[in-house]
Amino acid sequence: MRAIVTPALYSSIKFILKIDYEYHIRKRIQLLWRTLDSHQNLGGYVRTLCLTKVIKWDWSPLLSLLPNLQHLTIPSGAAAILRSAKLPLLSSLYYIRTRNDPRTDFPWEVLFRPNMRRWTFCFSYDHGDYRALNSLNSPPLPLNCVARSSPLTHIAITIGSCATAGVLDELLNWPAELLSFSFKGGWGGVAPEELSRALATHRASLKHLRLPLFPGDYEAGNHLLGYLDLKRFERLESLELQWTEVQRHPWITVAEYLPPNLIDLALTHTIKQTFNAEQQKWLIGLASILKTQISSLQFLKLDKLRIQEMIDLKNYTPINAIEHAWSEVGVIVTWVNAG
Repeated sequence: MRAIVTPALYSSIKFILKIDYEYHIRKRIQLLWRTLDSHQNLGGYVRTLCLTKVIKWDWSPLLSLLPNLQHLTIPSGAAAILRSAKLPLLSSLYYIRTRNDPRTDFPWEVLFRPNMRRWTFCFSYDHGDYRALNSLNSPPLPLNCVARSSPLTHIAITIGSCATAGVLDELLNWPAELLSFSFKGGWGGVAPEELSRALATHRASLKHLRLPLFPGDYEAGNHLLGYLDLKRFERLESLELQWTEVQRHPWITVAEYLPPNLIDLALTHTIKQTFNAEQQKWLIGLASILKTQISSLQFLKLDKLRIQEMIDLKNYTPINAIEHAWSEVGVIVTWVNAG
């Protein structure tokens, strides 16, 4: 029984440090290390490690006890954990999730580890300290690493409203074959044409694309859909776009912009606006046009909470009218709370 239960009990460790005193944090880390060190093979069961706070520490002894670690979550300022983890430490790492202050020296070579596949990264900064982001402009290709050689297949990036130009161009040039990409945040220095250029590198492989972007300050007419040229992404199956980005275009224009083999389309809201009668008609009218142009389409995801919050009650169109219009053309409407 122990042989069955032990792997399940210790496959995931969430190491929560809510206290701020360094002495207590050190005691917790030492306790974890002793527990793993005193129980032979226990660390070999651990697949997931989540750290909420870190301090200056030699993490190598602890990580050496976790030879099969695949999922690692670390907070801001924790790049030292990765720097101390020299090969063969973290050789099994498959997924890393991190929040980093752009002023810290992130060890980018971690993204080229042979088993690395998924990377979720949040660029954080102090409010008002916009100049700090300049240091993130075009992160350097790590030594002894070659562009288009990283095994990463899934990247998710959340970035502040004052992102610097050049970041996506560089980062998306590292994976050999990207299957999934998510980008959430304001435009700032990341212009639609830069995003388009960066994604074009993976036009032949990308299957999932999420762009729940905040509205940007780019010039009128400088619209995301027009720049992305998604028609050329023939393997793209699922796509998430912000409602405000899509509804500004005529129906036929939206259909012409979207990828030809799309199966799942999500339209989400990230700002408050009035969902009026005209916009309701637009969403219903889009159904027949879009299905005619993209026969593979099966699912439409809409933000239920936002539509209910923003709807103009005087010109209310029942939600079931939207569902009916899309079901008539064979598309299932599902409601998500995207916020």
